[in-house]
Parts: sequence; C-alpha cells; structure tokens
Amino acid sequence: MKRIAITLSTLLFLSVPVWSQITGPATLSVGQSGTWTLNNAATFNPYTWSPDEMLQPANANLTATSVSGGKFGANTTMTVADYPSVWFDPVANRWFAFTITRGVTPGADATLYRLDLGSDPTPLNTNAANAVTAFNLTTLGLPSSISSHGGTGVGEVVHAVVYDPSSQEWHLFWYRTGYGDQGNKFLIYRLDFGTSLANTPATATALDATATSGGGIVGGQVAQSKFVRADNGDFILFIGNRWGGPIRANFGNNIKNLTPQMGLLVTTVTHGTGVGAAVGRSSAIDVVKQDGKWYLFCSTTDASGTSGNELWRYDFGSDIGGNYTRVTGLGSLPGSNHWGLQIIPSSCGDQFYGFINSRGSIYRLNFGADLESTPTNMLIGTPSQNGLPAAADNSGLFAYIYGDSLYAVMGGAGTNGIYSMRLPYNTGNQTLTNGNSFTHTYTATGTYELTAGVNLHGGGASMYCHTVTVVQSGPPVPGTYSAAPTPVCQGQQTVLYTVPTVSGATAYHWHYTGSGATYTSSTTTSSNVLSFSGSATAGTLRVWTVDNAGDSSFASRDTAIVVNIQPSVSINPATVTICAGQSATLTASGATTYSWSPSGGTNAAATVSPASTATYTVTGTSNGCSATASRDVTVNALPVVNISPATVEICVGESATLTASGADTYVWTPALGNAATINVSPVATTPYTAEGTNTATGCKNTAIRTVTVNPLPVTQVTVSGGITDVCAGDSVLLTASGVNYNYQWRNANAVVGTGLHYVAYTSGSYYAIATDPASGCSDTTQDVEIRVYDRPVVSLPQGDTSFCIGGLVVLDVHSQDTGLTYVWKRDEVVVPLATADFLEVDETGVYKVIVGRAAVSACEDSTNEVAVTVHDLPVVNVTWDGIELHATPGYASYQWSTGGQGIPGATDSVFTPSTNGGYSVKVIDVNGCENTSSVQNLTDVGVLNVSVLTADALDIYPNPSSGVVYIKSPVRVDVMLFTADGRLLQRITEAHQVDLGGYADGMYLLRVMDENGLPVRNERVIKK
Repeated sequence: MKRIAITLSTLLFLSVPVWSQITGPATLSVGQSGTWTLNNAATFNPYTWSPDEMLQPANANLTATSVSGGKFGANTTMTVADYPSVWFDPVANRWFAFTITRGVTPGADATLYRLDLGSDPTPLNTNAANAVTAFNLTTLGLPSSISSHGGTGVGEVVHAVVYDPSSQEWHLFWYRTGYGDQGNKFLIYRLDFGTSLANTPATATALDATATSGGGIVGGQVAQSKFVRADNGDFILFIGNRWGGPIRANFGNNIKNLTPQMGLLVTTVTHGTGVGAAVGRSSAIDVVKQDGKWYLFCSTTDASGTSGNELWRYDFGSDIGGNYTRVTGLGSLPGSNHWGLQIIPSSCGDQFYGFINSRGSIYRLNFGADLESTPTNMLIGTPSQNGLPAAADNSGLFAYIYGDSLYAVMGGAGTNGIYSMRLPYNTGNQTLTNGNSFTHTYTATGTYELTAGVNLHGGGASMYCHTVTVVQSGPPVPGTYSAAPTPVCQGQQTVLYTVPTVSGATAYHWHYTGSGATYTSSTTTSSNVLSFSGSATAGTLRVWTVDNAGDSSFASRDTAIVVNIQPSVSINPATVTICAGQSATLTASGATTYSWSPSGGTNAAATVSPASTATYTVTGTSNGCSATASRDVTVNALPVVNISPATVEICVGESATLTASGADTYVWTPALGNAATINVSPVATTPYTAEGTNTATGCKNTAIRTVTVNPLPVTQVTVSGGITDVCAGDSVLLTASGVNYNYQWRNANAVVGTGLHYVAYTSGSYYAIATDPASGCSDTTQDVEIRVYDRPVVSLPQGDTSFCIGGLVVLDVHSQDTGLTYVWKRDEVVVPLATADFLEVDETGVYKVIVGRAAVSACEDSTNEVAVTVHDLPVVNVTWDGIELHATPGYASYQWSTGGQGIPGATDSVFTPSTNGGYSVKVIDVNGCENTSSVQNLTDVGVLNVSVLTADALDIYPNPSSGVVYIKSPVRVDVMLFTADGRLLQRITEAHQVDLGGYADGMYLLRVMDENGLPVRNERVIKK
C-alpha cells in the first residue's frame, strides 16, 4: 500500500516541511501500551488520532444525497457569501469562519464577515449568528460602490487567510476586480490580525496589480483562491480567474512584500483532452502535492455558464514557484458553474478524492492512487436536500478535519450565509487531543494503520500514518542476530548463529524451514550451530524464548539463510603435453570466479609455461562457495639443431650452400624447402633459420646462420654542369662517385682512362667500372652519351631597306644547316617573339640575328648587320578663315579635293573655295611619303551678311593689339576666337571685347555672329 503524507488543503502554511512523520513502536504485544509522536508539527493545534485508519472513504454506500449539511447561524445577516473558509486559532482556542459579500444589493458596500464558531465548526452550530463581526471593506480601503452585474457594487471580491509561522501572525488577503466607472482595476489588500484571528484587523494595505497582471485579469472576475508555501519557503497565492487562466502571485519569503511577482497562467493544452486549445476560465482551483511533485487543478464553466465544464492540470514538478512543464486536459465534468474545488488524500495518500461545488451540487472525483490519472466522477450531494442550500451561484469549497469527520464549507449565494457539510467518510475509534503525541493499548493481534489528522496552524488539513504490528503477549522476542552468516554453502559445517541473551529465558527454541541442515532444536544458550549437507536448501532460521510463562513462538526472531550450491569445477583439455619453452592454455568452467596455482592468474583461462612437467590447480567460487580441480602439464625436451659452414660471406649476386643437422626433418625460413642442404642467393645480408623437428616427440628447435652479402660499389658518373652536348673545341668533365674505389673509364668497349675523373672531347658513350678493394666486388656506372657539334655559319643579305611608315621589309637568314635557333636584335636589343629564320621589319633600326644550335647551349654565331630606315608620314592640318582654306606649308606637293575628286589646278598650300562642301588636301614630302588631311566641311562659303547687322556696322579695334581687342556694335553679337590652324580658344556671348594677353604673338581668326548664331564677319587679328 502506498503511504505518503499529503496536505489536505492548500490553504496551509507550515514553519517546517509538510513531510512530517510519526515515530513510535512498530511492534507491540497484546495489552502493551505504546506512545506515538507526530514530529515537526505545531503542538498547539488539535489532533485527531485513530489507531486504525481514520477517514477511510465509504465507497459502497454513496448516493446522490450522501452529503448532509446546515447553515452556520440561522439568523446570520449577509448577502452573497462568497468563498468562505474555516480556521482554528490556537491563541483564542476557537474556530472562525470568514466570508466576503461583494455588495450586489443596490447601494450596499462589500463586507467582510467573521463568524466566531467557538469550539463547534460543524453544521450543528446554529448559534454562530450570536458572534458575527462585520467589517466594512470600504472603510478598510475598498473603493466605494461601482456598477456591477446590473446593480451597484464593487465587482468581484474574494479572500484567503494565511498564517506566517516565523512571526506567528495571521493575515487575511482580499482582492477584487472592478467594473465601470472605477475602471477595470485588479487590487490586492492585506489585513493584519496579529497573533490571533479574534483581533480587530489593522487598516488594509493595497497592492495595485493592474500593471503587472497581464491580459485576462483586468476587468475579469476573481474566484476561488489558494495560498501555498513552496518548498523553499516562498508564500505563493493562486487566484481563480473566471475569464482566463489562474493568477499566481509570489510574495517570496516575506508575506508583507508589497511587490509580489504576478503572472497569469494562460497556456495551451499540451497533453490529454483538447491539445492545442487554450485553458479558459479557472473559477475553481486547488493545489496538491504528491511524491514531491506539485500540481495545480482548475475547473470552470464555459462561456455560456451552463455546460461544458472542463478540468485541467498544471504540472509544476518539484518547484511550485517555477514554470509548469505541461498542461493536461482531463475532459469535461458534469454540472455547471464550478465555483469550488478541493482534492483530499485519504488513508495516508493511497487514494485521492476531489470534490466539486457545481451550483450547490456536490460531485466526487476519484483519482485513485495517482494524481496524474484521469478521475471518474460521482454525484454525492444535491441542492436543497439534507440541509444543503438551494441551487444558485454557490461558491467555494473549503475542507477541514474536526473530531472524527471531514467537513467542508461553501457560500449560500442567493440564499445567503455559510453552509457547512459533512463529507461522506467512515470514521471510528477517533481520539481528539491537544498535543502531537498519542498513547494507545491494543487488545488484539494484527496489523494496524495508526493515523493522525491535523488542521495545521489553524487552517487546512493533513494526515499521516504509521504501521503497528500487534503480537501475542509472552516472553520477550529475542533481539536481532549478532552473528547471522548468509549465504552459506552446501556441505559447509559448524556455522554459528547467535541472538542476544533474553533475561529470564529458560530455553531457546530453534527451527529451520529449509532442508538438509542439522542443528539443536532447543538450547539453553542463545547460540546454535548449523551444519549444511551437500543437498541443503535455503530457509529461515527462527528462534523464540521460553520462560515459566510460556514461549514466544508466535513472535520469533527470524533470519533468512541463503544456501548456495557448491560449484562443479573442471579443466579443459583433459591431457596437456608441450615442448620445453612452449605455453599451454588451461580453461576452467563451472564457477563464477577462479584462482590458479602455482600460477595462472584469476581468469577462467590460464596460460602456463612450465620449464618441466608440473601440476596446476584451480579453485572456482560461485556465490561464496568454492571447489578445486587439477591438471598435469607434460614438458618434452627440444632437439639440438646446427647449421654449417660456421661463417658464410658472398657478394651481391653470388650464392652459398647451407647444411642443417641434429633433427629428423627441417623447415627453412625464409621458405626454401625442407631438405637438410639448401642453396641461397640473398641480395643483402640475411639470417637463415632451420627449424628441426624430432619425429618421436614433435618438439622443435631452431638454428640460425647469417649469410653476409657484401654490397657492390655504389657509384655513378656525374657530368660537370650537367651538359653533355657541346660545341667543337669544348670538353666534358666526367667524375665517378666514391673515392675509395678503383676506376677504369671506357668509351663503348674501349678503355680510355683510369682514376676518379675523365675529360671527353669527342662524341661517344662513356662509363666507369668501380672496384671495392676491400671486398673485391665491382659494379659498372650508367652510360653517359657525349655529343660534340660544329658551330653554325650564317649571314644576312643586303638590299633596299628605306621606306615610309606603312611599308615593311623581310630580312631572311640563308643556311643549309638544321636544328638551329634564332634570336633577332634591333639596335642590340632582343626583338620579342622573333625566333624564326626571317623577320618582317617596319621600324627604323640596325638589325642582326644570333644563330645557335637547339641541342647545345652557347654554340652560336652572329650574322652581319642590316640598317633599316622608316620615314614618318607628313602631318597636314587645314584651317578655314571664312575666305580661304590653309594647309600646313613646306611639303613638296599639294592636291586639294572635294567630294573625293581632285580639283584641277588646286596644288598650292592655300585654296579659296567657291561653294560649300567637304574639302581635303593630299601632300607629299621630300621622302616621297604622302598623307591626306581630314575633310573640312564648309557651310558659309560666300555668306557675308545674312543678319540685319551689316559688317560695316561693326568696329573692331585696335588691330594689331598687344592685349585687348574691342568690339563696337549697335546690337548684341557673339564671337569665337580661333588659332590660325582652326583650334577654338574662346566663345564670348554678348561680346564687347576679346583679351589676347594670354596668347603668343601671331595671327588669330575672330568670327563675329548675331544673336541667332549667323556669321556676320570674319576678322584676322594680330597679337604682337
């Protein structure tokens, strides 16, 4: 059975952790008195103890009217009693009930009511009306009446009571959301009662949470609220929200904190029913803890207020002040307008029940043993029956323990007042005490569930449990075994078991429930010796005491004995024979762990290498039991193998003969057969191994003989400079590597010299034979081909090498030789990319070509030089002065053209056109080079005055001038100043003068135009 301590009401604050435990005896004899204490709980609270499972749900007899109740104080005057609560005040030693009316009666203010219930918080207390105190909340800080729900009121107002164990003070928090003319405010107020709820509270402190409330709080309707104490000591207030998700206010460790952390727990459903939908209204809420995990449950009505009530669960894990890990939809609930929710653990937490107030109908939710399950529901109370109020907006559901029962209160709403109800639980054998200790004597044997129920710190309920086993009276049960060996092994002898000596005992009776064990059934001492046979089985050894009053066989001292089977250990292989120097692997089986002797380690497999025949033993152990097995390892002697000759030395490429003896058969390494004699031709010094085997024993041994291979001389021919192709008259120096060798030089097969060096002057194939004088080994170098070439002989022919730009001359090298290279030079500078045996020349210069052989570096000759002259083309420019065309003077001849046709007789540098058109001139200089000017397009030939302004009306003076030339005109004129060759120097609009000061002395052309741009006059002006 699952046994945990769970807080019954989340309106609970503890100065110590909620997981208090009952301490006291777990075993008693019939008639023996025992005392149990509930640790870490306040001693001034009333406790209800039950020696056998208090508050166990009566599952069999529940009906729709199982809940009975009644009104506190039949004549109590209050309107719309919202969300009442009941608290026990240990200082006043009285019970108090609180509720707030929201003032829906026109003109009425909201009122806090305190009912002094005295010592009777049950529905039978109809005298509660004699001790009602009303506190006008307007005088305690609530704003005056505002419009609400069609009447004149203050909006929704609810409350929660909290006890601060550190200061031992009570506080009542109330909060409201407003409507209409006061604005949609969400305000929290705190009333301070001091150390007793019987005191008159101090003036409220208001916290305006509007700015931090988040969407859905402002202007909504607050509903059922819960205060909890987080595991780290933080005070956390949860407030139901009719228009959205629950509201959380974390005050931290200081309940008087004026700036709590506010949050609206609106989120999307992530698991269960309605995944993806948002949590809607949360008018009924409760917070419960199970197995160290916090859960917030909330239920509400839908937007229409008539159907579709949903139940959601927020999972906070171990931190109720942190973020919830998921939101689970638990499906629809019956009824409508859920204004109260309470979840109760019963029988020490192995069964969780919830209760829903649905407009006065009471439904029970059955979660079973796991709050993360989906509950079933059952109607157990109906309005207007068994003393319950009529159906209306009945609000709240607050549970508490009193005497032998579990009670709850709710607001009567439209019928006014507070109603108390007894929830359907079976009870019996309850004892009401004022302390946290309970003493009881059991009269019958059996197992009992001792429980303690308590309203901690005057508010909320919790329940704890403790299992008690009651046995028959008689001699004391022996104490715990001081020596109880287990496990033991089959075949293990004389195992001692001992319990403490019991005062007054005359004998000790023993019984072993297993088989195959021998022992003494009755001893006069508290010890016994057991011997276990090879087939013994596990069992329980029991001992009880005997005295003059009888024996304690009904309550023995037991110890369980595990009897393990002896392992059957064996070794593989069955026989083992090796040769000297070899190893063998022995493998044990049949046990869990192993130990080998005289060597072999602790693994199942042991590798051994005895020098002579030896015996190996393994001890195998399983479950603490051991057995042994042995195996002989026989060692045979090795043959003595020899190889002759004693020393062997050859040169690379030679062979040697090796002969083995001393065994019956042989195997050579490297693999060269299995004859006793072999021939070898190693290329380097090599050890040869002969493995000889005695046929009778199969034992093998080896002998090694190294054949030394002397290396050939390591030599090669190097060519000085790396050049093997040379011109006639040059030589090639050949050098052999390796100064400790003797050399003989050869050209083809003819001997041509000796020594380390040789100089070759003629073509041929040269190599050297090197001999190592120490070993007599010789080797030949590589062949070196030497080629000797004649130098080339070439020349350039002379010819006509003078021409104008645009022409060219081809210079050509004449030679019958082949395999030549060509490098052309102009004025001793290499002509880029000129590598052919001819060159097309179009630039002035002195040309020659360097001719070499492609195969031989620096085997070359230079030709004679040829001078080439390239004349520039004449440069001709044409200017127009308005009357004549002027070409650049000084050339040998001129020819003017128009329209591409020569003009007869126009052969001077100056030409006077008679018509408009395009004119150009071709000139020839003294070198016979010719060029043609660009075309001069004329449009003003013969035009002297097309303007109203006449040329005679202009006055241009002074001319010549050393600086400024003035222009006098009766109308506006524009001018352009040109050089004699037609370059534009100035353009002046509305001209009156032209400044020549910045120009060189000479003639300039001044063109005068009217305001339409038409030419009026062309004037030559002289600067001097």
